[in-house]
Parts: sequence; C-alpha cells; structure tokens
Amino acid sequence: MKFRGILFDVGGVFHVPREDPRREYAFIRKALRILEQAGIALSPGAGTTVEKLQEMIRAGEAEYRNYAVASHRELPPGRIWTEYFLKALNLPPERLAPSRAEELCRLYEGRRRLIPRPAIRRTIESLRGMGLRQGIVSNVTSAAFTLRRLKRYRIASFMETVILSSVTGIRKPDPAIFEIALDALGLKAAECVYVGDQISRDLLGGRKAGMGAVILFRPAESQEIPPEARDLKPDLYVDSFTSIQDFCSENR
Repeated sequence: MKFRGILFDVGGVFHVPREDPRREYAFIRKALRILEQAGIALSPGAGTTVEKLQEMIRAGEAEYRNYAVASHRELPPGRIWTEYFLKALNLPPERLAPSRAEELCRLYEGRRRLIPRPAIRRTIESLRGMGLRQGIVSNVTSAAFTLRRLKRYRIASFMETVILSSVTGIRKPDPAIFEIALDALGLKAAECVYVGDQISRDLLGGRKAGMGAVILFRPAESQEIPPEARDLKPDLYVDSFTSIQDFCSENR
C-alpha cells in the first residue's frame, strides 16, 4: 500500500533514555529551588531535603503511572505535582503557578540521559522527499520538553503537527489522540505509518486507531504487555532510522 503520512513517538524513538544518577540529582536540586521560590517547604523529618523530595517523587510517579495507564488520561502539570509527586504536602493545585508546574515537568522529563539515535535528520529529510506528511503523537507531561527536543534534533520544521498528551489530556493507547493528529494532517489512518517503541501504548494504540502500519524500535528491555496486546505484532521491528526509510521507500 502507498502511504501518505508518518507519525512518530518521541521517547524511545528519537532518543534512548538511560538512568543517570548525576542528572537525577541535578533535577532534584533544581526542583527544590523552584519549590522554594514558590514558598513551598518540605515537611521536617529525617534525611536531607534532596532525599525527601526524591522519595516523594518516586512514590508519586508510581501512583501517577498507575492512574495514567488505567485511565489513558494526562493531568495538567499542576495536578501531577500537587496530587501525586508532592501528595504528602497536601497542596491545592493552585499552589503551583502553571509556569512553575510546567518547568517542573520539563525538568522531570529530562532527568535521564537521552541518547539521540543516529541519522534522525537525514531520514526525516528523506521521508519528506518521498512526499510523506510527518507529525508527532506522544505521551509526555511537558509540552516544552518535546518542542525543545525536536529543535535540538533539527527536525521541528518537518513536523506538520505535534500532538501531545500534556496538551490534549489524552494518552496512548486511546485512539483519540491519533485521530487528532490525522485530522490535522487531513489523512486517513490507513494511509499512515506510526513509529513507536512500546507494545502497550504504540502498537496497541496504533492498531486501535487503524494505522496502515506500525513500526516499533526493538525494545532494549522487557516490557509489560497488557492481555489485549499479547497477540499483536508490529509490521516491522527496527534498530535504526535507516530501516524506517527503507520500509517507506518500498511502500510509496
């Protein structure tokens, strides 16, 4: 089939995240400064304030992840932080100004070392040369984080639409977030390819949305697979952007 468009996830596709204790520590220190500027102090107790905040965030992110996975919804940054990451402080959502909450989420998304994949821009340029319309569909808590990454990889100008869960409030695998991107491009799902890395979000969501093909980057680690996705297979597993280019070249 001839495809007319291609949509990409961001994390796990354009870059591979790696745990980095130094970046994690720097994130916690920056978050503490933002909270101090907002007049928010951590409750007294054992351990340093860095350790306390780290413990709060780790407990909160696990709870928020369960909520987001079950509901397929993304909360605004202020609610993520006050209702989950800083839950122990019992803060009302309005306690954090939207700009501060967004900055906290941007820092949170960048707390790991992000290793860009090779040949990103060259492939994106080639796909445009093939006449493919391009866009982003991604689950993320911060819009600013994603837009900065696209600019850093020098591909922002190629993306005709950028649809993020932090803006829509909808998370993959809900097909509605794909439909927003498809409407923006004026294309049908069957005319488009989706590129992701997660079976539970990208493959399942792409199939639910009726995408013409779903390509997954081969996972570097084991993934939790929900029962409804256990029998699903992508059209192609890849290890590089070059393979995506080849696939699209063969189907144009």
